[in-house]
Amino acid sequence: MASPWFDDLAVRDEDDCDEDDDTVEAWIPSEITLKLNAQAGSTLQCKVMLFCFGSAAVCFGERFLIGEDKESRDLGRVLDSEDSRSQSRLYRYTDEVLVCVCPKEVPPEAGNVWAKTVLQAVHAEQVVLLASFAAMRFLSDDSLLDSMPILRCVPTSLWPRDNLPCPFLEAPNTIVGCQAAVLTFCEFGSIRASVFVTVESRAGVDIESLQLYSRVLCSTPLKAFFIKAFAKSDRELSTALRRVLPPPSVYSSMFS
Repeated sequence: MASPWFDDLAVRDEDDCDEDDDTVEAWIPSEITLKLNAQAGSTLQCKVMLFCFGSAAVCFGERFLIGEDKESRDLGRVLDSEDSRSQSRLYRYTDEVLVCVCPKEVPPEAGNVWAKTVLQAVHAEQVVLLASFAAMRFLSDDSLLDSMPILRCVPTSLWPRDNLPCPFLEAPNTIVGCQAAVLTFCEFGSIRASVFVTVESRAGVDIESLQLYSRVLCSTPLKAFFIKAFAKSDRELSTALRRVLPPPSVYSSMFS
């Protein structure tokens, strides 16, 4: 399985454009802040920082991993000064793992500011992103369309290539926006990171997507950090995942 060219194929900056294109001044928030609770302390450190983007990943991170103990695990919010509504929530899963769930889509033009704000405040040894990718945006062999959802990854240069849980994201598909900004920050900051994306043929949350995310966290080098969630039989895990599936009206789109 060949490694992707990180800069050229797998990650694209939304600001890139042809010189002849008409350009419109992008909206960039004047300030994005990470507002921490008193229990978070002054410095956040972790072995693994897990980001969850999109409806399926947010359901997996917040309902399955964090569960009903959200209040005691809540560390704070990522806030946008232009919109007082909370965009993202930060939790402590264990002493070694932080989870950031992002139910509101971060505007692509704000991705770099968002990534810098969060990752400069949290000192993580490795970063994992779980995300969703709409099938209508996915360019590949038509035979794959019959097996949706499928799992793909885009790792940075430091992420170990042994025992990856899925193939690389095929060119010319790209990771864009906030997810690309997080990967780029990690690549240039020498932080081991990878995005794992499910390619979805329909909106919403289904058991197959949650099972694919489970496969990621059960793989090397992550399994040791999530053993509490996955120290059970396949049947028990499937039952636990089905238990957290929301009603169809909840998480009804890629981003709520």
